[in-house]
Amino acid sequence: MKWIVGKAVPLLDLLREKFPDKSNTNLRQLLKHKAVLVDGKPEAHADYVPAAGATMELRSSQPATMPENRPFKILFEDDDIIAVIKPANLLSISTDQEKSRTLYAMVMAYVREKSNNAGRIFIVHRLDREVSGVMLLAKTPAAKEKLQADWASTEKLYYALVEGRPPAAHGTITSQLEENDAMRVYSTSDPTVGRRAVTHYRLLAQAKDYSLLEIRIDTGRKHQIRVHLADLGCPVAGDHRYGARSASFGQLGLHAWSLSFNHPVTGERLTLTAPPPDFMQRLLPS
Repeated sequence: MKWIVGKAVPLLDLLREKFPDKSNTNLRQLLKHKAVLVDGKPEAHADYVPAAGATMELRSSQPATMPENRPFKILFEDDDIIAVIKPANLLSISTDQEKSRTLYAMVMAYVREKSNNAGRIFIVHRLDREVSGVMLLAKTPAAKEKLQADWASTEKLYYALVEGRPPAAHGTITSQLEENDAMRVYSTSDPTVGRRAVTHYRLLAQAKDYSLLEIRIDTGRKHQIRVHLADLGCPVAGDHRYGARSASFGQLGLHAWSLSFNHPVTGERLTLTAPPPDFMQRLLPS
């Protein structure tokens, strides 16, 4: 976003005028994160006075680079958050059976190495072990709390490669989800049991035995998409736990491809995307 300075006044005053909905704290954080450019150069001092006619620009923090030997790619990083592409078949966080080989442990190691052991990360949401795609983590407790408090405004989009074809080109699946003693999640219409889950789907493409769907979820329950698509008669490809008969493509046919959320400090709306696996990419409309 660019604009021209009309009069020579302190930078913080210019930002207040341009963004009246943001607090002074938000505006000072923008300066701290070097998100405000004056004539193409970052300016961090609130009392700096740009000349009339100077070009102002507001930009997002730049994506960080990632050494090739790390098992994940960073999509976005600044002082408050880090978003990465989670590989398939990797736990988000530890369990009683697995403590070290998790995305959380790997990202924590990266952040600590980068910060001389001063940095930390905090889980904001999770993806199933079998699912790949965008995963967001916080670097401060305050950022975690703000993201989770604002999570209802976050848009979560997935690609799902499923067996067969859904009964309609688009629709919504709603049910109560409950988990049995065998740790298998199932749907029920009983409003007194389980937790309400809402899943929207849209048909993108179809092959001989498969369909590619775009999925948007209003809730984030355990195995929600997998159970709802199985209920639809279109289990996720390779998901034998929920009735799929197809061979695996090396991973489950479910990928978290887009996450849109409000930055916990600046309030900026960010949309981060992760390219789908090749076996899904081949079905996407060009």
